Amino acid sequence: MLVIPVEESLIYIEPLYLKSEATEMPELKRVIVSFSDQIAMESDLQTSLQKVFYGASFSNSGRSSGGTLKDLADRAYFHYMRAEQYIREGNWKGYGEEIENLKGVLTQMKSQGN
Repeated sequence: MLVIPVEESLIYIEPLYLKSEATEMPELKRVIVSFSDQIAMESDLQTSLQKVFYGASFSNSGRSSGGTLKDLADRAYFHYMRAEQYIREGNWKGYGEEIENLKGVLTQMKSQGN
């Protein structure tokens, strides 16, 4: 589970994997994201973040200095996936940098939601 501080709040991200008896490689099935009193469990991080921050009425037509909301969700997912890669490699410096990058993107997303 990732716990990411954003301003005075915390975002919790928990990937759920399913491991088959036939194969050693687990498969990502769902990503749970929780922020404040919002929670979402979707098939990927991007969709879970969109649902938590913007609900079912998410639209990627609104722009800010960070791009569309979809662009920000894509960037957040990119940083999350790189952080996972670094942790598998034991690269704690890279992991910490990607978590900080993810925090910055999530902060941008939060400010667009207000």
